[in-house]
Amino acid sequence: SGVKNIAKNTNSDCNGIGTVTSASNTYTLSDGYAWEKQSNNTYKVIEAVAQIGNVGYASLADAIAAASDNDTIKLLADTTEHFATGKTIALDLGGKTLTVDASEGVQSTGGTLTITNGTVKSADNTVDDVISAKGGNVVLGTDLTVTADTSAIYAYSGGKVTVDGATVTGASKYTTAFATGTGSAIEVKSGSITGPNDNHVTLVANNGATATVSGGTVTS
Repeated sequence: SGVKNIAKNTNSDCNGIGTVTSASNTYTLSDGYAWEKQSNNTYKVIEAVAQIGNVGYASLADAIAAASDNDTIKLLADTTEHFATGKTIALDLGGKTLTVDASEGVQSTGGTLTITNGTVKSADNTVDDVISAKGGNVVLGTDLTVTADTSAIYAYSGGKVTVDGATVTGASKYTTAFATGTGSAIEVKSGSITGPNDNHVTLVANNGATATVSGGTVTS
């Protein structure tokens, strides 16, 4: 069943996909399962979308909310979501795909968000700036692919995005990576940023922001 110590009562069917009246320590879930709160304030046991240590969460957003600084969140299933965080955390996509369904849908407002090992992509061409650093820092690390239907990276309000191993690709008619404002920055250490191959510039910094390429490639 994947669930241990679910008591047999009127609120649980004991097969791992039942409901209970509280997600308390009375019930212990195996790795890969999570509590999902229902509209009637009961809790259903479901397969987890994300995990911190051996604790599963029903969504990536729930895991982000529960995380402490220096935690690592592992994605266990493909998901379509968006989130903002001011924490210093690592997001290991586990080879899965995070589809971003809102503009600036993966955002750091403080601390450092490090993302590795999977795919981040926009849901469609209504989603601008898939990855954004609004005063925080984002590191796009190894084995990571970022694909945008519009713009891919946006740094502002003193935020910084560092491409360090990731492959970032933008779309036609849009600037792929854009930094604006004093203290804002985009740095390419390794990996690549590939632009739209039209008359739009791949990497732009203005109004006191900086763009630095110390390794990797930036191409149109």
